[in-house]
Order: sequence, then structure tokens, then C-alpha cells
Amino acid sequence: MPLWMRMCLLLAAVTLGGSFTFLGDSFSHAVEPDKYDGGVRTFWITAGIILASPLWIPAVLPDRHRRLRDWCRWIGAAVLLLPLVFFGSIVVHNVERWRGGGPPETLLFGLSTTATCLVSILILLWPELQARRVQPHSNGRA
Repeated sequence: MPLWMRMCLLLAAVTLGGSFTFLGDSFSHAVEPDKYDGGVRTFWITAGIILASPLWIPAVLPDRHRRLRDWCRWIGAAVLLLPLVFFGSIVVHNVERWRGGGPPETLLFGLSTTATCLVSILILLWPELQARRVQPHSNGRA
């Protein structure tokens, strides 16, 4: 896997995992500030790491484990559909808020995380897309 792909996937992992961690942590702090402690923060950090695992696992696997990395890329692209739906619903909700007179800045978070999910899926599937494009067409003759 090229270095640029690895770097993009790691950056996307930090973006998505960090965004999810930030959302969950701030929600927990706002809802029950008297019960908020280090355990809650640890929970949300762990959840963010797990959510970002479809991105960082293929990025850190060495080239000698090509088959495992290919499986991780395919599974990761499929699993990324879940955060795509989650962050996409944030965009839909914030568009409705914006139409109702809310500030347009609320769209930035949802749009950036949704775009990160889409670009990450494309990066994870890029080697297969390239292989199909470069592969010569067979006309059935030997």
C-alpha cells in the first residue's frame, strides 16, 4: 500500500475516531456532569478507537501480510457504511436546523465527517478499482 494511502487512512481514523469521541464525551458531560469521571472519558476514547479501526488497521498492517490487509480493506469499507449513516444523519438533521434559521456553521461538522467516510471508502477500495481499470479485456480467444 502506498505511503499516501496509509497517511490518508490514519488521518481519517483520527478525524472519525476523534469526532465520535468528542461527541460522546461532551454529551456525557452535558447530561450527567455529577457522574462524569475518568471512566466515562476512557469509555468514549475506546469507542472512538474501535470506530476508527476499519481505517487504522489496514494502514498499519505491513506489506508482507497482503492478503490479510486486502481482507481488512474490504471489511473496513463495508463497516464504514455504519459511521457514514450516523454522520450523514447529523448532516440531514443540521440541514433542517439551518432551514429553520439555525447557523450554517452547524453543517461543517457533519459534512466533514461524512466526506471523510466517503473518501476513506474510496481509498480503501482504490487498489481494486485500479486493478479493474488496468486489467486488459479478454475477448475469449487464447
